[in-house]
Amino acid sequence: MVDTPGHADFGGEVELVVGMVEGAILVVDAGEGPLAQTKFVLAKALKYGLRPILLLNKVDRPAVSEERCNEVESLVFDLFANLGATEEQLDFPVLYASAKEGWTSTTFTKDPPADARNMSELLDAVIRHVPPPTANIDQPFQMLVSMMERDFYLGRILTGRIYSGIARVGDRVQGLRHKDSGVEKIEEGKNELYYLKNSKCFIPVLSA
Repeated sequence: MVDTPGHADFGGEVELVVGMVEGAILVVDAGEGPLAQTKFVLAKALKYGLRPILLLNKVDRPAVSEERCNEVESLVFDLFANLGATEEQLDFPVLYASAKEGWTSTTFTKDPPADARNMSELLDAVIRHVPPPTANIDQPFQMLVSMMERDFYLGRILTGRIYSGIARVGDRVQGLRHKDSGVEKIEEGKNELYYLKNSKCFIPVLSA
């Protein structure tokens, strides 16, 4: 799961992040409705063929009613349509949430039952509506790099999504850049170590 900047000034970062994922959760303030940055990020997601899940947040606020949520849902639908969404993309699921209180619901409510005050509905929606990743491991190794870091001990660290093939520790890889004139070789190197990254730490693995 990755978060994406919501402003046009970060267009390059948004493009890379959206190109790495299989689905998207479009978070919209139920009181304010879709904002300018909503249109920007949504346009990128639709361009890549993603089918976003609409999450109306802050429904616990006193000023937010079921009628207001219906209005915001209609505004988001119009935004999808104006951005050229397909029929499948227009048929987006809708969830209601209070991120502050830590719960989601498939129906409008301000006070869900105690056993439903969690994020299980959101996780279930991801499982139902987001397709699993596809990669052909029989093809040559290809990985889309979205972030580069440098560590004094490990050296250069590349974060990205593997599109095909398998890479193992010790394999030689080439860094390529796509340009209008063709593919340009940037550099060549050897894989020293692979990590699976979660929110807390790096987990070393021998292949990816």
